Amino acid sequence: MNIESHNMGAYNLHFIKTNKFKTISVDVNFYREIKEDEITKRNLLKMILLDSNNDYKTERELIIESERLYDIKISSGISRIGKFSDLSFQTKFLNEKYTEEDMNKESIIFFLDLIFNPYVKDNTFVSIDNQKNRLRQDILSIKDNKIRYSILKLMEKMKDKPYSYNTFGYLEDIDNITGKSLYEYYKKVLKEDKIDIFVLGD
Repeated sequence: MNIESHNMGAYNLHFIKTNKFKTISVDVNFYREIKEDEITKRNLLKMILLDSNNDYKTERELIIESERLYDIKISSGISRIGKFSDLSFQTKFLNEKYTEEDMNKESIIFFLDLIFNPYVKDNTFVSIDNQKNRLRQDILSIKDNKIRYSILKLMEKMKDKPYSYNTFGYLEDIDNITGKSLYEYYKKVLKEDKIDIFVLGD
């Protein structure tokens, strides 16, 4: 396994070269210090960016293109690393050695376009309501997981510390988020967050 890191100015690029896998994985990570009033926005952002983009405006179009790219897998997540929030996007796809020429490039472009070419009209994210409802249900469902809910309530007792915040977001914040305010926050993330990109594979 060979590891290379490069400072690209706006982001850090890390290559982890190995021939152990038939797939290539790419992780894009946005880090910033945790702020309680941003947690819900970051959770909503991780959902809406994978929902559509300017080239594929519906779920059906996204699925068709994903299948054409040999069932490319794409996901997102939020995690807490010390006092920092990590907003991450991941993809995994078959190395073009096992598919067709230029498939690596096409897969990476498709993945990055979801993050950096979102479906926006008049500086506003389009169709945000479905994702707000999904996030609301995700937050409400925490109570169904007794262990997770107990840990969350315990951490809340540690007032005013980053680890006391609910990393899933807050119901009371959801209604105040609009397509326009979320797009403004998205631009802030691109401009201010530390960005690391990891590429793993052959």
